Amino acid sequence: MSFEDVKSPSPRKVQFTLSNTAYPYANTLRRAMMTLVPIVAFRSDPPGIVVENSDIRVIQNDSTTQPNELLAHRIGIIPIHGLDSETFDPDRYVFKIDIENTGPSPMDVTASDIKVYERRKAADLSETLVEIPGREFFVPNPLTRDTCLITALPPKRTSLTPTLKVEMRATVGTGREHARFIPTCQSTYAYTLDTNTERRNAYFEKWLITHKNVEPEALKQDEKRRGELDREFKTMQIQRIYKVDAKGDPNSFDFQIESIGTMAPRAIMERALIGLTKLCTPYTSLDSGDLPDTISVTPSDSQMPGFDFLIQGEDLSLIHI
Repeated sequence: MSFEDVKSPSPRKVQFTLSNTAYPYANTLRRAMMTLVPIVAFRSDPPGIVVENSDIRVIQNDSTTQPNELLAHRIGIIPIHGLDSETFDPDRYVFKIDIENTGPSPMDVTASDIKVYERRKAADLSETLVEIPGREFFVPNPLTRDTCLITALPPKRTSLTPTLKVEMRATVGTGREHARFIPTCQSTYAYTLDTNTERRNAYFEKWLITHKNVEPEALKQDEKRRGELDREFKTMQIQRIYKVDAKGDPNSFDFQIESIGTMAPRAIMERALIGLTKLCTPYTSLDSGDLPDTISVTPSDSQMPGFDFLIQGEDLSLIHI
């Protein structure tokens, strides 16, 4: 297995080819980048049905569009920048929204309205909250120049002022738990196309006969028709002509990874590989001694002889390896 042709079209994107391997390993790497890389986010899922017990505490919500549960979920999927999950202390920062709409028009509430406070100790060891710039944590989109929309407050119509008060605590998690912890907005791969001219021509002629009922010899005198069919062939069917190993299975994969912006894409790749290493480590010495309690082996209840392996607490990321 090797990484080839690694390039970065933009700071948030990386492209590379994973060659000399099989598709289960390619899919495992793709899944690892989405599910095994820890990042920092607001965990809005309550332990029970009471939203106030989650890391997002809704104190007052006068928005007309979102109940507390939906508001907490909306806040929970806002990306938080500038925090390294490996060194992050959940008790260091406090995040708050405290905003009123005193105007005659509806007011949008965005991530830039989240105020960030850092816990600091004074000389007498007393603890205080010091407000720090929130722009480093909630970075505006480079195109819209704005941050994520959270909700909207209605205009003031009575003596009561529409208000939104929320307190949040950020924590570390992985995409295996919830999509809010997925560091990528794109994590895909495709089979690497085979550029061998003879193989492509042979597949094209076979496609003409089986799918278009056209004899290749008949197109030699009709360049216009051949050009039309060639363009149609290159829109989809050409994707089936990919690099394969001696058994005819795909063995090269073109990856495209795009970060949501909270972590560099190359760092996502590195930490995904570290996560896979940690995932496999407990099973590297199972060829000797007793099996751990999390693994059971039983004869298969089927016509063919075999065994069923049950591994508790794991998902497809391990099975594909």
